[in-house]
Parts: sequence; C-alpha cells; structure tokens
Amino acid sequence: VLCFIEFNHGTVNALLVGPLPWPRYLVLTDGLAAVLDTSALRGVVAHEVGHAQAGHPALLLAMFVAVPVLLLPGLAMFDPLVLTDVQWFMVALAVGALSLWLLRLVAHRFEHEADVLSSVALGGAEPCIQALQRVGRVIQQEPERASMLHPSEKNRVDLLRRFAGDPQFRARFTIRGLRLRRLIVAGLLGSALVAGWSWYAAWPLEKAAVQYQVGDLKAARAQMKSVGNDVPAADGEWWKRFREDLEAASVVAGDGGDWETVRPLLAREGWKRGVATLLAEGPVRARPWFALAVQSPGREPLRESLLLYCEAALEQDAPRMREIAAHIRTLQPTSELTSFFGP
Repeated sequence: VLCFIEFNHGTVNALLVGPLPWPRYLVLTDGLAAVLDTSALRGVVAHEVGHAQAGHPALLLAMFVAVPVLLLPGLAMFDPLVLTDVQWFMVALAVGALSLWLLRLVAHRFEHEADVLSSVALGGAEPCIQALQRVGRVIQQEPERASMLHPSEKNRVDLLRRFAGDPQFRARFTIRGLRLRRLIVAGLLGSALVAGWSWYAAWPLEKAAVQYQVGDLKAARAQMKSVGNDVPAADGEWWKRFREDLEAASVVAGDGGDWETVRPLLAREGWKRGVATLLAEGPVRARPWFALAVQSPGREPLRESLLLYCEAALEQDAPRMREIAAHIRTLQPTSELTSFFGP
C-alpha cells in the first residue's frame, strides 16, 4: 500500500513499514515528492520495493529480534554469580557494541541490495542515482558521510555503477547476499535449538511447580524426588526454596487435593505456623510457612510483607530487613508481631 504523509515539506524521507508481505506500507513524505522529479521518484519507490522483494524487513526482524529472544532462555541457565557486576557490565557493553556494529554492517548491505534491485527493475541505475544525489543536496549531507543505517551517497553511487558495468562484481555481490542469508537462517535455527534445549532442561522443574500450584502435592513430591539436586546453577536457589515450600505444604495438606480446597488451608495453617516459628526460631525458618500464608485469595499486605522480611533475612540483607520491618509496623500487626517488631 502506497501512503503519502504530510509534514509541511519539513521531512524528506521514504520508508517501508511492515516485516510481512501484508500489511505492508510504502510511505513517502510530501517533502520528498516536492524535491524529486518523476524519474528520481521512480528510483525511490523502486528502492523501497527492492527492500520488500529482498525480504529485508523479515531478515532484520529474525536477526535482531527473534534470535536474541530465543537466546535469552539459554542465557538464563547460567549462574549469574560466576561473574562480578563489573564483569557483567563489561560483557553487556561488548555485546551492545558488537550488536550495533553488526546492525550497521547488515543495514548498509541491505541498502546496497535495494539500490541494485531498483536499478534492475528500472533498466538502469540513473533514476536511483539521481534520487540519491538530489536528496543529498536537499538535506545538505556530505556525499562521503555514512549514517548508522545508510552507506554514504558516494559508496552507493559507486556500487551501482560497478554493478552495472562489471559482471564479475555482480556475481560476487549476489554470492555474498546468499551467504548472508544462510548465516541468518543458521543463526535463527541455532538460537531455536538453544531455546529448545533450555526449555527441555527447565521442564522437570516447571512440571513440579505446576503440580504444586494445582494442588497435587503427591505428584509434586514425586517429581521433586526425581529431579533431586540436578538443576541448573541459575535455578539452584529457587529450587531450594520451592522444595522447602512443598515440604511445608505437605505437612499441612498431605497429598493435597482440589486447589480451591487446599489453598485456603495452606493460607490459614501457614499463617499460624509462620507467626509461631518467627517468634520461636526466627525469620529464616519461618519463610516457608509465610510462603503458604500468602496463598490467601485476597492480597494481604501484612502477610506479603512478612514473607519479604523473611526472604531478606535469608539473603542476609540487613538494610532491607529494617526497611520492611518499619513498613510492617505501619500495617497494624497483631500483638504477637508487635512484640517481635516493636511498636
């Protein structure tokens, strides 16, 4: 779909919107239409259509969105404590710089490909060259200056003329395009395999958590036993807490049952045992009971705050413990809790 957008001639631009064949829009601004003659405008339109024909939007989406998203579950399997915060920052900085360099490299290649396809469609490179030179003069951009996503005007014009006059260059250009697409597909398949592996590795843990959340405590215990301690390092702390919570729930509800019946039982008994354990043995030992106490149907700030307090104690985070304790004192706790946290 061809669209014109009015910017009071303040913007000279054209772009292709939409990674899929439909819906897809070729957008031209009124400023662009005003400064180009018919021949140059045909070159601009052919260039944008070239992006669509070459599948550039979908390739960019696959490379810079799908691949990172698919890699994230795999990265989550690694223990974050293997590196310090400074080291993680340096890794993130390096990955960000590499990503920007790669984006620039691929974007420039795709601009050249769209230029070439426009020249093929129009039977010559001149309409595209005229458009490039005309727009460059209007926006007063130096011919040798490249941007993040676009090569310089000089490089684009030189490549168009080499493509038109050098058969060997045309063959090399085409082969490089095929290799780039194969690399993108390989990267997409590789990242999909990483995601599949991470989901497969996490499923035994997720299965136990699902069984717990539907009230089938017997099946959750059997699954927990089959998993044992063979868990990814990144999930080690979560798995330890889950096992404690499941053991506490089993003390209260045995083999479990219908979740709508088990849930209020866990909340009621968890609260009573949590308060008693907090007063007698401290917040670390009370944490699993308060994890059951927050299963009450409605959100109760006091219960949730007590769970957060116990988790901070488990992590030995004294400043956060003091902060949460001060908040608990504002929630009108029971007399037993007041004796623990103070008035």
